[in-house]
Amino acid sequence: MRLLEAAISRLPPRYRVPFILSEVERLPVPETAGILGITEAALEARLRRARIVLRAAIAAAPGESLPQAFAFVGPRCRRVIAGVMEAIERRREPPDDGGPCFDEPD
Repeated sequence: MRLLEAAISRLPPRYRVPFILSEVERLPVPETAGILGITEAALEARLRRARIVLRAAIAAAPGESLPQAFAFVGPRCRRVIAGVMEAIERRREPPDDGGPCFDEPD
């Protein structure tokens, strides 16, 4: 996350402000364009340019790689998958409380 924040902070204001309003603050395109006093097409162009610059900055970061920048690999990924699969299996099993099972006919 620090890598992305640093890359955003290095964007020229022409790209940083629209990016923050649109992608961070989640303002709608028409509202963002109105605030900036530009057309929606100009806003979309600036957002595209900001994304291109951010991708390049992240890819070129020394000692960093995309898996490190957005770490969800290896043991953590396996742990999350195992937890999800376990929760799914628990939902499939009828409750073992000694009471009637509503899935079976009387």
